[in-house]
Amino acid sequence: MMDLYSSNVTWCLSRRQYSRLSKTAYNTIQQYGVRQIAHARRAFSYKFSSSVGSTYFLVFSADGEKLASSHADHTVRVSDVNSNLCLHVLSGHPRTVWSAAFHPSDSCLIATGCLNGVVKVWDLNKDCKLVSKTSCDSNVTSLAFHPSERVLLIAAGNQLLFWSCNESKPFAKSNVTSFYERVRLAKFGPHGNFIITGILQAEHEEFCKETYEAICHQNQAQSLTCRTSVIHVNTHNMETCVEHVEDRSPEDQLSISILNRPELHRLQYWDFTHFTIPSLQKTSNNIITSNCKFLNNLGVDISSDGRFLCAAVFPSANDAESCYICVFSLEQMKLGECLYSKGVKQSVMTICFSPLHSHLIVGVSHGISLSEDVAAKVVGHIFKLGSKKNLSRVMTLKLQFDVKSISESRIFSGANVNAVSWHPMIKYGLIAFGTNKGGVHYLHV
Repeated sequence: MMDLYSSNVTWCLSRRQYSRLSKTAYNTIQQYGVRQIAHARRAFSYKFSSSVGSTYFLVFSADGEKLASSHADHTVRVSDVNSNLCLHVLSGHPRTVWSAAFHPSDSCLIATGCLNGVVKVWDLNKDCKLVSKTSCDSNVTSLAFHPSERVLLIAAGNQLLFWSCNESKPFAKSNVTSFYERVRLAKFGPHGNFIITGILQAEHEEFCKETYEAICHQNQAQSLTCRTSVIHVNTHNMETCVEHVEDRSPEDQLSISILNRPELHRLQYWDFTHFTIPSLQKTSNNIITSNCKFLNNLGVDISSDGRFLCAAVFPSANDAESCYICVFSLEQMKLGECLYSKGVKQSVMTICFSPLHSHLIVGVSHGISLSEDVAAKVVGHIFKLGSKKNLSRVMTLKLQFDVKSISESRIFSGANVNAVSWHPMIKYGLIAFGTNKGGVHYLHV
């Protein structure tokens, strides 16, 4: 009898008050929570001092209580998610902090890395005490903590470094083959059993023809219309309204500014079960994709169960208009297989899975001028992973502001979204984004 009702969220919620739920019923409640977040109704904003400049990076702590944001004034600000107050200001980096990472099992431990090669680890429990510090020979573009150890992955120049917070220097490193290649991204899997690297290639390789044709076929198979929710966020009082619109045909893909010739990266999977240091000189091993585009850690995401990876992919280095949001398999039997895709005509800044990886949010950049429709500013889109291997758009996020206010029009006319992140805990129902105008904005149910 329980199985018959386990897909009914009302029954599951009432049943939860009296007894433990089955795994199926519990999953029904979780999926309902994600769907509600994907149709957010309320919003609020936290604006820092105007001197902080752009917001470049956002990352939630593992317990969901804190949000760290890096800014153009070379600082990282740690805010409390519940009270929306700035708790700490981490300063002292000589250049912009391009990546930050909370430890997955210790939310008071945070690492920051800047474009001057300096990496710092801070303890937020001890008045932001500097726990450790090291320097690299090149820009630090990516950081990632091991899930259980105090070991930090550092992407710096043409090296992938392994650094223990208890030591002064990295204890292991791996170099790329070519001097002109750069390690731009490094991520541990959620269980620490694998590593994903993103390397800027010296010479852009042509995307596999079979993969490209498969992506095109998946997009052509999408339904002609679907119901879509659009949320408008008023920047004056951060109130929102939601209206329903009809999607157009698949040919009417997301319309935003197009990036020029993209710098493309190859994403590779490395088994770390036995703590084997990746050999980055093996350029053809376990390639997920060779034509990935990202700016920092937020441009590639791994699902919470470690089974999927999402990224922005270009069919060719010479084709800057045909960008696809793709979800790839990380399972050994299907490693690198493109499971879902959606064509976009937009500058994709960041991609993030929902907590249950049933949805993903795509943050986009779209600078507009005063001569255009400045009343509505697209900041992102939420997609659902469908049952027919396609991504269906369920929401378009837009900033809405008063066009009669000259000062507000000038402020947001050149606004771009630099970072978007989905809160790791379903109960919070939060999506955070930061722009090149500074501050942090939230959407939640």
